[in-house]
Amino acid sequence: MSVTQGNMQEGQESGKTEDVKQEVAQVAPSVENVSEPVHIEPMQVTMGILYATVIIVSLLTSVLSVFVYDRFFATRIGTYDLPGHVLWLRNNLVAKMQSGAINEQQAQELMAKDLEGVNTIIKALPRNVIVISGDTVIGSPKRLITIPDTAAQGKTNAPGAADGQAIPK
Repeated sequence: MSVTQGNMQEGQESGKTEDVKQEVAQVAPSVENVSEPVHIEPMQVTMGILYATVIIVSLLTSVLSVFVYDRFFATRIGTYDLPGHVLWLRNNLVAKMQSGAINEQQAQELMAKDLEGVNTIIKALPRNVIVISGDTVIGSPKRLITIPDTAAQGKTNAPGAADGQAIPK
């Protein structure tokens, strides 16, 4: 290989390196161009604003926690006057039997159907609702289930009837 051919190859290689350097310079600025680091002024926050923010966030978190607990996790106890309901139902069915509207077999079917409906309503309550018999509670606790016949007629004086509400929300 002659000297002129060697110089030519070196010239081609140096031309390629210059091209690569130019491309790199376009893509990423060189470190030599940065004169000093960028300085951003910090935001001045007073202690009053900081304390107010902490208090507001704490209050909102507390209120939200109490609401969620009460709505979804707190146990609710309700009563149902089953003996009173059975007595009221029996009296109604006996009155219908005496008037000749139904016979004894129909009365038994209606009583069984009514008690199955009560059982279905109690089972449909959320997990956090506990139903206990109303005759075991002293005082006037919140009743959970209305008697369908009296609620439809607008009467709430029957045993086991609540003030027009079937299931508390």
